[in-house]
Amino acid sequence: MILKMKKVAFSCDKKRRGKNTGCLTNHIIYLITDKKTKRHSPKRCDLSFSLNPNQPDLGALLTHKGASLSQPELSILVNTYCLQQHQYIAQHYVKNSRKAKQLDDHQECLDPQKLFNYQGSLSFTQAEYQKLLKASDGDEVKAKSMMENITRHYLASYYNQIKKEQKIKGKKTKPADIELALNFHIEGEANPHIHFYTHAFCPTTKRYMNPRYFSETKQKVHKQIERQFSQYLEQGVANGQQNNQAKSARREYLIYLLDHCQNWLEVRNSFRDLEGLLSEVLSSDDPLHAKIAELQKNGISLKVKPNQHIEILLKDVPITLTVDTFINRRLKPSLKRFAKQYSFEQQSQRYGNTTPVAKMETVLLNNLNAVNKALSKDLGQIPPSEHKEAKNRAFKTFYERCLATGVLVNLNKQHHLSFHKLDENKQVSKQNNLKATKYNASLFNSPELSGKAIAQHFDLDLVDIRQHQSELMELMPRTVNYRKVVFFSLDNKQRNHVYQEYFHLKRYQSIFDCYGLEVFEEKDKTTVFNRKGESLIQIRQIDENYSRITMNTLHAPSAAKVLHSMLVREAKSLPDDQAIFIRPAKYSFGRQHLRYLHLEIMFSTDKHSQRIVVDYNGMSNDKKLQRMIDAKLDQELARFEKNFVKYSKKNPDKYQFGQAAGTHLLESEHLTQAQRERVKKQIESQKQRLKQDTANTSKIEDQAVAQTKKRKLRGPS
Repeated sequence: MILKMKKVAFSCDKKRRGKNTGCLTNHIIYLITDKKTKRHSPKRCDLSFSLNPNQPDLGALLTHKGASLSQPELSILVNTYCLQQHQYIAQHYVKNSRKAKQLDDHQECLDPQKLFNYQGSLSFTQAEYQKLLKASDGDEVKAKSMMENITRHYLASYYNQIKKEQKIKGKKTKPADIELALNFHIEGEANPHIHFYTHAFCPTTKRYMNPRYFSETKQKVHKQIERQFSQYLEQGVANGQQNNQAKSARREYLIYLLDHCQNWLEVRNSFRDLEGLLSEVLSSDDPLHAKIAELQKNGISLKVKPNQHIEILLKDVPITLTVDTFINRRLKPSLKRFAKQYSFEQQSQRYGNTTPVAKMETVLLNNLNAVNKALSKDLGQIPPSEHKEAKNRAFKTFYERCLATGVLVNLNKQHHLSFHKLDENKQVSKQNNLKATKYNASLFNSPELSGKAIAQHFDLDLVDIRQHQSELMELMPRTVNYRKVVFFSLDNKQRNHVYQEYFHLKRYQSIFDCYGLEVFEEKDKTTVFNRKGESLIQIRQIDENYSRITMNTLHAPSAAKVLHSMLVREAKSLPDDQAIFIRPAKYSFGRQHLRYLHLEIMFSTDKHSQRIVVDYNGMSNDKKLQRMIDAKLDQELARFEKNFVKYSKKNPDKYQFGQAAGTHLLESEHLTQAQRERVKKQIESQKQRLKQDTANTSKIEDQAVAQTKKRKLRGPS
């Protein structure tokens, strides 16, 4: 079966003059008239109308009196009838939609880009038609009814595919719901076919059916219909053109290689090397820009089209390759994932989203690995009968940990997984303080983050997923599954945003790299060694709630940094009502290591640091601790000033005072009022300098503009 469908202007009146006028009338007249005489043809006219259910069928009318009509009379009759059909569509659909503003004074739209109808045909080979005829016991009427049924199924599936792609809610369109005009051309045709004409509005939802990628959506539905009616239709026709182009490109490329190689063995190896290189680079965990740079270094550039099709261009090779050019099965999913990632990031940049997919994936994998580590330990201590319950609790922990790091997990019963990145709502809204942007799991490189992998890993059944969805809907709007961005309200004081979380992960990793740390774990003991093999920290688990921590007092500052990073990781998995308390042992006399740890907690920008509390006797009156805080504050103020000088010069008009300027210390409970005033005074001073610099810049620009105007008034010298 060959499918043809195009968009035509929303026009009917043949009496009008101009481009695209009278599309419906002209099409019907073309279908039912003899090509030579232009009069009604009983052989070509096999017409049925079901656009307006309140009107009689034009096909039945022409069967009785069509032969007696002259050419002008036939034209007037069809034009009048089609005009009534057109008015029905305009009143019933268009005027109830946003497309109403596209109608002109004649209730038409001559620009198919703004408002259109669908016009097309389904052509069957003689073999396919004979199968339909055989299934109808030789009855041509039943065979034509089956052709109409296939047409209706195609259009219904086409509308449903658009609703799926664009997240349009509402019940599915059924084949019987489709409103269209049909005309059969069977007798004397090499390929019996059926012509159709319909409007672009779904009869169930009343929504305008305009796909993002017209050709791609047509092809997808064509494949579905081929599979659905496989007993009648030839298979692979829907992919024909695309596959033929890919095979031609492969053949041309192999011929090109043969001209530059000694034999076919060398050609085969070169082709496989190209596949291997593409597969290795695209399946890696590197960010998108790194993959592009690596391919360009090897003379390969990938061009992603708006419909997410990829063109592969090789340096000094005048042949364009596509996904289907290659044979390697592992390569095709990698190329398609690359196209998705590229399109997503391009769209995200358009809307001001600055968090790439790679950073999001890093945060998610860190959360998953932390939960898996704790889960493995639990499973080794409990009987197999309790494993499912433990895995369910681990999924809950993963969910809470992701939420604490600025991501909301959304898994449905079909195992479709999406992650919603939480950001502060910068729009003026008193009700909603957060914005959630949807990231589908298919965007990420790691197979561990797929919906099926997560459901299988945590042993989630239908009841568990329904419980998860119920809790999710209590937080977020019900439109979360249908929209890319939603707004909602949630307490976000104790949570990091994704970008913050990624920054802290990299910072903690840099600490471990800087000190060359090695971690050794035993049953109930964890020891951290530095590059020299000296133990910095030892953590011994006493029970579920208590651990004993020993720190190296000779390397107290570095030990405190490392311990703080480890404690923060643990704090992210805690419930909201729990915290980590660090107190000295009963017979411990040293306090210096606790002072350094308290400093790390105080000046940390990670919000989860607030859930770590250092406490010892006389801490509030510890003068040495206060001197250390003052010294640390001096260092931080100097760093904030350096940040201000560096970043304010780049774009003074858009400079924002955030954590880099020390705003997180203004409400710190650990600092005294005098210390907070020092921070506030520095920020106010920076604001005044910024205003002055901006004013001076504006003054200089105004002077330059004024001088330019003077020169123009004086004319050329």
